Order: sequence, then C-alpha cells, then structure tokens
Amino acid sequence: MHGLRRRIFPDHDAGSSLLAVVGVMAVFTIISFVIVGSTMSSVNVTSAARAEVQAQSAAEAGIDSARASLIAGKCPPLTGLTPAFVLKVSYQSGNTTVWNSGCPTPNATSVKIVSTGTASDLGSGANGPGNNRIVEAVYTWIPAAGAAIAGTGPALYSYVGGDFNGSIRPGMAGGPPAVVMVKTGDVLCGVKKKSSSAFLANVVVAAGSLTGQKKKSGQPNDLCQIDGNVWTSAATVLGTGDWISGFVSAGTLTMNDSASIGGNAWSVSAAQGNGTNNIGRGNYLYVGENPKVPAPSSPVVPPWADFRYSDWPGWPVHTITQIQGKKVEPCDLAAQQAAVNAFSGPGILDARACSNGLQLNSNLKLKYDLVVFASNFDLAKSSTITAVNATKLWLVTPDEIVDQKPTCSTTGTGKAKNDQHLQIDSDLGANVTTLGYSPCGISLSGQWQGQLYGSTIDTSDASSFVSVPIGIPNMDLALGTTPGPPTEPSPARLGERVSTRDVKKNE
Repeated sequence: MHGLRRRIFPDHDAGSSLLAVVGVMAVFTIISFVIVGSTMSSVNVTSAARAEVQAQSAAEAGIDSARASLIAGKCPPLTGLTPAFVLKVSYQSGNTTVWNSGCPTPNATSVKIVSTGTASDLGSGANGPGNNRIVEAVYTWIPAAGAAIAGTGPALYSYVGGDFNGSIRPGMAGGPPAVVMVKTGDVLCGVKKKSSSAFLANVVVAAGSLTGQKKKSGQPNDLCQIDGNVWTSAATVLGTGDWISGFVSAGTLTMNDSASIGGNAWSVSAAQGNGTNNIGRGNYLYVGENPKVPAPSSPVVPPWADFRYSDWPGWPVHTITQIQGKKVEPCDLAAQQAAVNAFSGPGILDARACSNGLQLNSNLKLKYDLVVFASNFDLAKSSTITAVNATKLWLVTPDEIVDQKPTCSTTGTGKAKNDQHLQIDSDLGANVTTLGYSPCGISLSGQWQGQLYGSTIDTSDASSFVSVPIGIPNMDLALGTTPGPPTEPSPARLGERVSTRDVKKNE
C-alpha cells in the first residue's frame, strides 16, 4: 500500500532545484546584459566627450595658427594635420558688410577666420557627430599706411605770378577760405577775355601786384571776385565790377568805377581811382605808412620746397618705359592701367622714362593711393581719373636741384623748357584728391580737388578748383621745408579680436 501510494501521489518537489538554477541563471543573464549595455553606453559617451574636446581644441588651434600667420604678414595655410583643422578666411573692406573670400587686402577693415577642427580619436556610436567642431573669430584689420603725409600748405602755390580765372572754393562747406600764395611776380585776376574769377579764398602776393578788370563802365566786364582778404606788396588794381569781400592791404590801391571792397583797405601809397569811396559801410580806407589802425599782418609765403624722386619713401614701384619706334607705346593708357592694377596697396608709377611724359586721353581707374613721377603730364579733356573709394593721387615732376627755387629740367625727356608741364584739361573723379607738383608751369582748365604747387600757375575760366589739403611726405608745404630722411610706411596688420563663437553645422 505504501508503494502504491507513492505512485498514486507523486512527490511535487521533484525538479524544483533545476528550476531554481534556471531562474537564477536568467536573472544573472539579464543583469549581465544590463551591465554590458551600461558599460558600452558609458564607453560611447566617454569617447564622444573626448572627441568633442579634441575637435574643439583642434578648431581653436586653427584660429591661433591663422592669427600667427596674419601677424607675420602671411596668408595662413588653410589646413593642419596635427591637430587636424580646415580654415576659411574672408575679409571686409570699406563700409560694406559683404565678406570676401580670401586673405585680407591692404585696405581691408575686418578679417574673419572660420576653423573646423577634427578629433584625433573619433567618437563611436550615435555620438560620432561630435568628431568635428567649428569656431569663428573676427578681428579688426588695420589698413596699410604710407609714410606720414600731412595735409599742409596753401591750396594753390605759385612761385612766379599767375593768371587766375575760374573758381576756387574750400572743400569743407562753411570752412575757412582756401589760401592762394604767390612768392614773386604779378597776378592777373579775371583779365582774360570773357572770363572771370570767383575765389572763396585769401590771396597773398608776397612780392608783386594783383590786377583785376581795367575796363571802364559800359565795356564788357571780365570780373575779379574774391570772397576773402587780399595782401599785395605792390599794387592792387580793381576795375568795373571787381570786388573783394574782405579787407585789402596793398602797396598802392587803385579802384575804378564800381569796384568795391567789403572790409577795411590799407594803401601804403596814395589810393587812386574814382571807386575809392566804395568801401563797406563802417569800414575805412587807411593811407600811409603809419595808419591809425595798422593793417593785419600778411601771412608768410614760404620758399620753394624742392622735391626729388628719391624723397618719396618706401612704396612699391612699377616702371613704364617708352620704346621708340614701337607701334603701341608702352607708356599708353593700357600700360598705365596695367601698372596701376599690379599694385596691392599704395604705390609709385615711375613714368620718367616716357619721352612724351604721361599722356591721358581716357579713364584711368585707381584702387589705391598712387604717386606718378613723369617729366610732364597732359590730361586731355576727354580723360578722367576715377576711384570707387576715397583715393589720393600725386602727379609729380620732380625737382632734383635742392636750392629752394623751382628748377625745370628737361634732360632726356619732356617738353621744352618753360612749357606748361602739367596740363590739366580733364575732370577728375569725386573720390580722387590730387596734388599736382611741378617746377615747371601748371595749367588748369578742368575740375580739380586737392592742391597745386608749381613754378607758375594759370587757371582758365572753365576751371573749378576745390581746396583739399593732401601734402607731400616728410614736408611741410606751409614752411617750404625740404624733406628729411624718408620714413618707412606702415604695413597692413591684424588688429584686436572683436568676437569669437562656436558655430553650429547648419549655420
């Protein structure tokens, strides 16, 4: 019975140990998967974090590498291997907000460096995108500067007399009058037939006279009109319709018919003419060497400032040379424009070897400040010189003899002596400010903005002169000082950092 009972009623605990073992194994298996998964996830996160740090460091190293190259005056290499980075360099110039691809030009104002760094140990798993980081840095760019060029001296300086017609006015509206200075010789003002002078300027004739309209009433008027003050060591002669708004201080004063003076007048010798009563209300005519009210002191007209080719400091030079017998002359407009285009900053165009000087009959386009040396200049009426941005231009016939007197030399090149070696019939562009320097004659019948400095100067009725001081390197034209040793120009260079930021890939 007992055995039968065991078979009818089996033992329910049989196999329970096996089930327990299987259960425990399943639990440990699950725990193992959890631990392994967690470990792998930690490994991925750790490798991604390491990759991000390496990529960030590589990107910043690219910025530092580019900065070092730009400080050294070099265009940076666009890739690096250890650490690995790729660079993009761009710049802005002028007032534009456009970024131009490439290394900065000398006249740029800002430079941007974008560096993409790559990790040396790449992250794994889904965190792989952290293998690259992008950093952007923006710096100011200090444009190239030539030697110190002070805008000194009168608007118009003539060593020996002149025939002045047309208009002169200051470049700044409401600013002080321009200054016209003549060292020696006599000045004619509005005397040419059917011409007139309208000068918003002070006129100083250190050793000579100023003569305006001599015709009497009822005859055609060629007017001398000076909206400023006048000093002459010799005579000041005014005729019908001539007027001076300020005061006049003269050796002798002659006023005919309707000539008038707005301020006081001083005449060392007796005043002459039937217009001497035409003095501005409340002002007086003082005659004699010791007037009750002394005349204002005359500005000092400085001696001639000799300027040689070698006195211009440190700018790159392009030379154009005329070859006789060639059908296409290398000194023509194409050669001039090619030389100008070759500059990457301020430069010197040496045209002294051009046998006919520099002749211009079309449009010359400038990018940077430019000085042109030539034996003479002929700017035809059909020509112009233009620039997109504000640009300075010097047209110079050098004076190689340092003696404080203009020496017009024609050795080997140029026109005959005493010709007008700077002939300006053209209208220069509004963005171009120009100084014309010639120890020979200067003739202006076009539009000019800047200064004129010549042995003698004639301006026609059609001329328009806007006074803007531009100066000559190492020279004070107000004193007539000869240049000292040339000073070196300042190259373009990297400035301070303006901003830095991390850039998202979709930016």
